[in-house]
Amino acid sequence: MTPIPPSPVLSRHGRFNSQQPAKLRFTGVNTLTGAVYVSSDTMHLSGNGSISQASAVIVYGTLDAATVTTGNVSFKSLSGTGILALGTNDLTLTSASGNFTGTITGALPAICT
Repeated sequence: MTPIPPSPVLSRHGRFNSQQPAKLRFTGVNTLTGAVYVSSDTMHLSGNGSISQASAVIVYGTLDAATVTTGNVSFKSLSGTGILALGTNDLTLTSASGNFTGTITGALPAICT
């Protein structure tokens, strides 16, 4: 399985689904305002990668944000049963809602506003 090359910016108003067998890597500051679904497999955020404008982040696969270089991973809300890998990054939920019963690995605490 070959990973999809990095996306400079993902910008749209609808919903974005990450489904098997794709391995996605986002390195830009994405302005997507719809929900982001990580349905299965792995979605990577790295470098300055961000999906902080998404209305919701729903993780059933793996969302790997361990190589984000900003020191902070920010979502409006988080739900699902998957894995969120933070590495040494902090997690900020700006409109904390949803029910996440999955696993968060890496740095904590989370900041909820």
